[in-house]
Amino acid sequence: EPGAMGSWLALQLEQPGPNGFAVGAWIEVRAGGRTSEREVTVGGGHAGGQLGWVHFGLGEASSAQVRVQWPDGTLGPWQTVDADTFAVIARDAGAPRPWDPASGTSPRSG
Repeated sequence: EPGAMGSWLALQLEQPGPNGFAVGAWIEVRAGGRTSEREVTVGGGHAGGQLGWVHFGLGEASSAQVRVQWPDGTLGPWQTVDADTFAVIARDAGAPRPWDPASGTSPRSG
């Protein structure tokens, strides 16, 4: 019998200007004694180019610490995000913005 999948986190970045999804940024996530890093890239595949959510497995953790290195090299602050959440991290925002896929609204603020 397969075991439980564990907690997860899905993040999307947002910043002003032409690179609104912050392609080229790095997201660092600390949870359960582990640190993971992912670069924000544009998804591939045939005629690809859609930017999706960046997913992180959190194991048994109920929350994670998240920090973004924006494409221009600016390092954002560590922020706490609850597990099993879709969250948008906007540049210079005070806190991540949770998003509910069942809401029918875009995760983008603008």
